[in-house]
Formats: sequence, C-alpha cells, structure tokens
Amino acid sequence: MVFLGKISYALYLWHWPLLVFANTRFPNTRPFYMQPFVMLLVAMALSLNFTGFENRVRRLRSKFVVPSLTLAMLVVIVLSYNVYSHPSSFSMTELDLLQIEAPLDLAPSFPSSQHMNSTSTATQPMIPSSSSSNPNLTSNTSTLVSVSPSVESTPVELPNPSREAKVKATMYFQAVNGGKDLGAIWESGLEFLDSSSPYGYHYHAQVLNPGHESTNGLVIVLGDSHADMIKPRFLKLYQDATANNESFPTMVFKTNFGRAPLSCEADTPLDLDMVKRMKPQVVFYSFHWLQYLRPDAPATDPLADDPRCCHSLYESCPYQSPRDADELLARWTRDVKSLTAMGIKVYVAQQYVEDAKFYYVYWLEGDHMKKVLGPVIRSEFQKTNAHLIDGISSAVAEANATLLDYSDNLCWQDKCETV
Repeated sequence: MVFLGKISYALYLWHWPLLVFANTRFPNTRPFYMQPFVMLLVAMALSLNFTGFENRVRRLRSKFVVPSLTLAMLVVIVLSYNVYSHPSSFSMTELDLLQIEAPLDLAPSFPSSQHMNSTSTATQPMIPSSSSSNPNLTSNTSTLVSVSPSVESTPVELPNPSREAKVKATMYFQAVNGGKDLGAIWESGLEFLDSSSPYGYHYHAQVLNPGHESTNGLVIVLGDSHADMIKPRFLKLYQDATANNESFPTMVFKTNFGRAPLSCEADTPLDLDMVKRMKPQVVFYSFHWLQYLRPDAPATDPLADDPRCCHSLYESCPYQSPRDADELLARWTRDVKSLTAMGIKVYVAQQYVEDAKFYYVYWLEGDHMKKVLGPVIRSEFQKTNAHLIDGISSAVAEANATLLDYSDNLCWQDKCETV
C-alpha cells in the first residue's frame, strides 16, 4: 500500500494522456495494444520507472547528473520543435500523403442522354439568369454554354456527387488529404486587404481580381467559413475567364470562421455601411445559419434586448429563445431590404443539408478507412429544420433577394452522399 502511494502521483500523470491518445487514434474498435487496460499497464510501467530509475538518479551526487539531464531536455525540445515544424519528416501518414498525386479537374461524362438536352445553335452566350422572372427562385442545376455559330450547343449539367456513379472506393489517405485542404486552400490565389482598403480591414478579408471595379463590376461576399469554402470555385471561374480573355468582376470576401453577418456580430453594421458606400452590383450572403439560429431556451422566454447568436455547433444554446432567433432573422431581413432598395442584387445561400456524417474523421479507424458514412436524406433534414429553412425562404422573398441552395448540386432526388 505504501508503495502504491509512492507511485500514485506518477500513475495519475501518465494514465490520462495515454487513454486520450488511444481514444483519438482508435475512436471505435481498437487493437489489443490500444485497449484501456493496456494503457493502464503502460502507465504502471512508467510509474515504476519513476521510482526505480528517476528518483534514484536524482539522489546521485555525481557532477554529471544535472548536465546530462539538461542536455537530454534540450534534445527533447529540439526534437519536438522539428516534429511540430516539419510533420512530413516524422509522420508516416504525412509521408504517405506526399505520394498521392493531385486529382485532375476533369469534366463529368454522362453515359446516357438522360442528363443532356439538345438545343439549337447559339451565337451569343446562353447562360440562364438565376433571377429570371421570379427573383426568389433557386438557380437551376444546369448551365448553357456559349459556342461559335458553327458548333451545336448542348446544356451541360453540373457535377453532382450524389448522382454520379462511384468508380473507386474512398481511401484513407484521400480522406485525410481532403481534410487537410480545409482552411489553407481557401486563401490560395486571393490577396489580403490591408488597413488602407476602402472595404474596411479585417485580418482574414481577401480580394479576388482587385482594381477592376469600375470596368468589370464589384461583388461583395459576406459570411463565415462557409463563404470561405466557395472561394476556390470563384477562383476557378476567374482563371477560366482570364484564359479566355473574358472580363471578371472584382470580388471582396469579408469572411471568417464564426463571423455571422447578423446583428449579434459587432462587424455587421460596419460591413453594411461599407456595402452601401461602395455600391456593388452584387452582394452574396453565404453562412452557416444553423450554427447561429438554433434556440434551446423555452418558447415562453421573453425577447432579449440584444439577442445573442449560438456559437459552438453541437453544444446547447440555452441563452437563445425562439423569439430571439426570429428577431435576429427579422433584423437581417431589414438589412437586406435596405440593399435591394438601392438596386443592389442580393443572393442568399439557403441552409443546405449538413450532418456529422460529412466529417471525414468519423470514417476513419486508426490508420485505415472504416466506412464512409451516409447518405443523408434531404427531406428528413428539411423536416427537422423546417422552421429555420422556411423562415429563411420567407425572409429572402420579403427582402426581394435571390435564394440559392447548394443542396441542389449536392443531393440527387432525396439522397445526399457524403463523398
């Protein structure tokens, strides 16, 4: 009992990080050497080392003890710094990822005519307007392309991951590599705004194709990280326009993680004033509605003077009542109405289908692919979040804006695949 007391502190220090490591590496079924009882045995062995070796070394009176321990500590510090700075040199996962070739940007091919519609020859660009006669309709999932007078033109449907046949199973390193793209790839090809920018400074704000506002027009994108996610698509459109010697507008992205363009965000009135001052042709709202408007307080709770937004997605939001959520949406509607009244075209991304099944981490088991989760059923998601989705649709219609839904290109019929 006395001996257990002597090693108890070391056992306390060791067991928790080992269990966390095992759970993180193998969240579901684990091999025997990562089972909790094995981790406890390892912790016990390390604790015995504490009393059997470390304490004995500390009591030695040799003049080499302190310099040796100091040198060992410095070696560990240098090694740790190098592992942190150059993970690809130490991690087997990183080394394997380096062997993966980048995917090619290929146009989809359709084996049958069910996705193709013939049309007459065209001499002018034939891109259907998303506003059409009703500005509140979502954009179509097919896009007509312009060709020369001598070439027959056919509408080419956009790729849809839930419609196309899967030709290869998703591999472990593909999933990890895709996850690594989050964040870093969003900043590629764009320039950061500086403190002198007329669009207002924000450390994450960026601009695409700067300096062409007067000739090609101006588009301002407002939102959180879900607006960052569309940057690569606009960058590709810009690159295509440049290659074809076509005009492309200047695009300003006032976006960042958790930066909701709602009244609960301190920067929202500043961004709204900036938009009214710069008078862009288009404003595009794209953000994660469900993260900020998911009240958990009782419906009987009164309306707060300054309603708060919810933050962490999968945590409870007891400080927001249904009245608060409705008020936040009403305030946003008034903001958008003030923009459309100025003649600015406003596009709004609807709350699209989402689920934890889309997060690749839940597909993995250790260093191999366990199972790609999904699909998510669109009608079930819409039924669960009907109050929010219907509220957004009504708000966009009231503000005379145009509603877009990414789910149209993510889901096919009622099925939304996660890959």
